[in-house]
Amino acid sequence: MNLESIRRDALARETGLISDDGEVSERGLADLLRLPLSRWGLAPRSAVLRHARLQLEAAGLRDQASSLLPKVLERLVKLRECEDVSIGHERYIAPAPSSWIRTGDGSATLLSVGPVPAGIVERGLGGKGQDIVRRIRLRSDDELAVLRMANVRETTMDEWLKPHGYLLHGIRRAQRLMCSDELSISRFWELVVSATREHGIPLGGDAEVRSVVGKPGDYFGRYDTERCEGRWSEVAPDGVWCAYRRGYGQGHWHPITLEVDGGQRRAMDLHDHDEWRWALLARGRCMGAEERVEQGDHRVQLSFRAPDQLITAMDILGPRRSGWSWEVSCAAPDPWASFT
Repeated sequence: MNLESIRRDALARETGLISDDGEVSERGLADLLRLPLSRWGLAPRSAVLRHARLQLEAAGLRDQASSLLPKVLERLVKLRECEDVSIGHERYIAPAPSSWIRTGDGSATLLSVGPVPAGIVERGLGGKGQDIVRRIRLRSDDELAVLRMANVRETTMDEWLKPHGYLLHGIRRAQRLMCSDELSISRFWELVVSATREHGIPLGGDAEVRSVVGKPGDYFGRYDTERCEGRWSEVAPDGVWCAYRRGYGQGHWHPITLEVDGGQRRAMDLHDHDEWRWALLARGRCMGAEERVEQGDHRVQLSFRAPDQLITAMDILGPRRSGWSWEVSCAAPDPWASFT
């Protein structure tokens, strides 16, 4: 048996941990996390991360890439390749059932911690290695048969989106269990408005609040800049708005809903940024001024910060080309049509 030594930088490139431009590849990190999950099954989250850090140390990347691992693991959970579960007082990661989703033009996305089945061709990554989604070619009955034999089931985008991301927030507001079909996105906004009027706290004149009052489709801007920009304003007309309230620290802002009635203002803290983003989307649907999604020329461009579930759905459909823009087939399913 012959043994050969390999330089750490060469190992990093051979294992895909470094992209062609020399940056740490999130795709490589994702594959590093998929490997123990596919072998071990249910495993302590700490053990999965520890195993990946040891591999990074062997490639000389522990200091450079170790802090990225929890973020990449969370992305795999959002893709539903695996699940984050609690057993006793410890967090575990459990592989989810393997599945695939058609994304148009003879292509599909593989959602699995297992390897790409033999006989299935994986499409090129493109980009800078930050696209952790595995995209496969799917153009024949033989390839469909290979996936079935590998116990990888087909699912639709509509099925993947269930339960809708706003459902958990709606259950929290209604304080009772509900099914996805029971709570439309418009009804979710009605719940938020009702809770704001019932539980909102009066704001003093010195409270600094910035609300999204601009026209959908215009430059969105940020709420935490020195001065208001884009669709943000410190003055809101009468109504209920999605807003942020400045906290105690200079960079600390709370997601809220704001009710304005004459000279009176009431605010209700939202659970997190994700509930705020669902509320913004729901308000537009309910008020007849929907947030804008531009589609065409193999590209989807958002004009607003979408909820995590919809961002992940877009990542499934195609590689991200900029912050809110994706390269998507014209024949791809439309995740926005799932919300009524």
